[in-house]
Amino acid sequence: MDLDSRRSFIKMLGASGIIGMAPQLLYSQSIDKNVKLKGFVSHPANQETYLIAGRQAPVTLLVNKSVHKVNSISFCKEIIVSDDFIPVHKHGGEEELIYIQSGNGQFILGDNAIEVGSGSIAFVPRNEWHGLKNISSEPLIMLFNYSPAGFENYFREIGVPIGTKWEDKTPEEFAKIDKKYKIEYKFNPPRWE
Repeated sequence: MDLDSRRSFIKMLGASGIIGMAPQLLYSQSIDKNVKLKGFVSHPANQETYLIAGRQAPVTLLVNKSVHKVNSISFCKEIIVSDDFIPVHKHGGEEELIYIQSGNGQFILGDNAIEVGSGSIAFVPRNEWHGLKNISSEPLIMLFNYSPAGFENYFREIGVPIGTKWEDKTPEEFAKIDKKYKIEYKFNPPRWE
């Protein structure tokens, strides 16, 4: 899919569009075009939730490479409490599509600060700075996917499964994980601004 087609496609999306487009993306971006992917349904029992980094924000891996054996795309959910944020960062290995299910926030995309709310969608190409801050008193719920799949494993490495005792990591351990997943934070240590 070329860049202009992708932009047009993203403008047309809504929540149902994100979920509805998954089978097409899975098929069209399959690594081996001769392999027919098998469909599946992901139930909560097949989904993993991790409390990540110092924020201990819950990130749920709804569709992930390790469990669902899909290489082309992953699908996740994060709940961001009031005044919390995802630090400004960029991914070197994948594109990201973000859908705000509920809440209001300030989204950083490149050099722009954009107000987002329920129904907003952002497409983030590789190596584009982005971050999200909840600017409301209610939780902000964000659904997002990575293409290709694999980056969702980052949350396993920087977090702990929900219900598990938090184990802090050293800055050196975080730096090693960041390098492995080709993620770079704009500010060090990671912060909003």
